[in-house]
Amino acid sequence: MFDNNNFELFGIDLLETPSLAIAPIIIIPLLSLLTSLASSLISNYNNKKMNGASGNAATTGCMTFGMPLFSLFITFSVPGAVGWYWVCSNIVSTIIMVAMQKIYFPGKLIAQAEAKEARK
Repeated sequence: MFDNNNFELFGIDLLETPSLAIAPIIIIPLLSLLTSLASSLISNYNNKKMNGASGNAATTGCMTFGMPLFSLFITFSVPGAVGWYWVCSNIVSTIIMVAMQKIYFPGKLIAQAEAKEARK
């Protein structure tokens, strides 16, 4: 995967700064955008499921789509390794968020507590 003589991942030099030119390094900013957007959308879905339709829709929309676009902009300004780090971080945090939502969903915990109280 990594070669000791250079900093490449799947043939992409991670020390190179991505540009709009057609090159394999452009995959990293696009992956950063997609994983950040997926994480934001899943987070918003979970929040709406838990709290209802509360909050300012304009602010939520700005954060949902604005931050991934900002992430895309930044990944074109830094070496590819930073973008790759963000891609991996987004994937791991999304997996953790989904798992925690499944395990510790407040409605499920409240139902369990009520069932425990009813048995007493």
